[in-house]
Amino acid sequence: MRQEGFEPSTDGLEGVSLSFAMGLPPKDAISYLESKGAKLTFNWHDVWHEAQAKAFTVTNVARLDVLEDIRGALKTVLAEGKTQKMFAKDLEPVLRAKGWWGKRTETGADGKEKTIAMGSPARLKLIYRQNMQTAYMAGRYKQMLENADNRPWWRYRAVLDQRTRPAHAALDGRVFRYDDPFWGSHYPPLDWQCRCRVEALSDVGLAREGISPESGEGRMVQRNVDVVDRRTGIVTTRQVTGYRNGTGPDAPTVWTGPGFSYNPGAAAYGLDMEAARRLSLVRDTSLRAQAVQALNGNPARQTAWEDFAQNVLDTRRGGVAQAQVAHFMRGEVAAAVREAGGEPVQVVTASAKRLLHADSAKHRLMGTAPARADILRLPALLDEATAVLWDADNANLVYVCPSNTPGRVLKVVVDVPMRPKDAKGLAKLGRFDAVVNVMEVEEVGMRPVGGSLLKILWSKE
Repeated sequence: MRQEGFEPSTDGLEGVSLSFAMGLPPKDAISYLESKGAKLTFNWHDVWHEAQAKAFTVTNVARLDVLEDIRGALKTVLAEGKTQKMFAKDLEPVLRAKGWWGKRTETGADGKEKTIAMGSPARLKLIYRQNMQTAYMAGRYKQMLENADNRPWWRYRAVLDQRTRPAHAALDGRVFRYDDPFWGSHYPPLDWQCRCRVEALSDVGLAREGISPESGEGRMVQRNVDVVDRRTGIVTTRQVTGYRNGTGPDAPTVWTGPGFSYNPGAAAYGLDMEAARRLSLVRDTSLRAQAVQALNGNPARQTAWEDFAQNVLDTRRGGVAQAQVAHFMRGEVAAAVREAGGEPVQVVTASAKRLLHADSAKHRLMGTAPARADILRLPALLDEATAVLWDADNANLVYVCPSNTPGRVLKVVVDVPMRPKDAKGLAKLGRFDAVVNVMEVEEVGMRPVGGSLLKILWSKE
């Protein structure tokens, strides 16, 4: 039960750079933070479980510019390996200048005055520790998932000292397969200021150490806890997950802390191991972050796309190297493409060059140019596709998307993999699938009949 007035401990590892302490290159952790859309909240319980991996939040921050200052400072310490003290030294004057420091008094919904805590040295320490740990563990999850074929066994590791919680110490050394349900809720951090980590083992390593792996099947249990919003006094019931350490009904259960029954890496990158591997093929960190946003359905991705596409259409400039992620291909479509002989990356991009081709005078003369509004909504339209076809003659995917013109649809052609003529210009960005054309065509022409070379791979019906 979480009680009113509870403050998580802020005892941290002062002076320790987590980027060096955890031995993890920061690029995946930075990508994780960039993939989070900003969310304002007065109660950390408002951003629950998986949503925490998709929305960066700091309790009691009511201004977007302050929130972005904090997130930007976290990205900087990740990239440069700065310590918590350096983080606080750089950020404190910025927050003071914007009035987010100390305490303020406001009147609550019940008419009573309440004291709201804003920035403080202890608060910055907590923000640093919790966000760094979560970001690094998410990045570590992605790296281990990519290598799961070679090291499929994951071992929980706790820091065994006087500050380690008994529940966390009880999990130390326990081994589960990477896809075991245990990791769905008990991948660290398990609570505030959790310092636990996970290491990967091969079959040979498992045998050499004589380890018998465990399984969470049938041992994962849930219970409800009450959480209290100290500003309003409102009590909300939330569900947390525990691992029953034994088979009997009286077996001890290791519970996560309220708000931590989720896997930050899985929530950010998706549970599909194949999807995580595909993301690794996109070397450009900005495109990879966009792909994570597309995978998560983050509305910020649509806004960023609109800005990109509008600039291309207005300036009429841009080549194949100016690209943005437009879509993350659903798993069943990717599987069907592989059966047809293709090898999709699943990250679908569209370059400025291809957008200009879709909006060319040639297409307008042919009556197949898409409306400007449709180009600006391309990511949403790909998500709303009614069918995905396979063009056997050209080895292309064809997305059939809704159009506002009666009797017509949008035909979005995706090359799997990218077109060879574009490969050189895109090589530095990594591998992905590419939109090569967008046209508005008669709906009847998109219905595979008779000897048509089009084959339905997926349909909403």
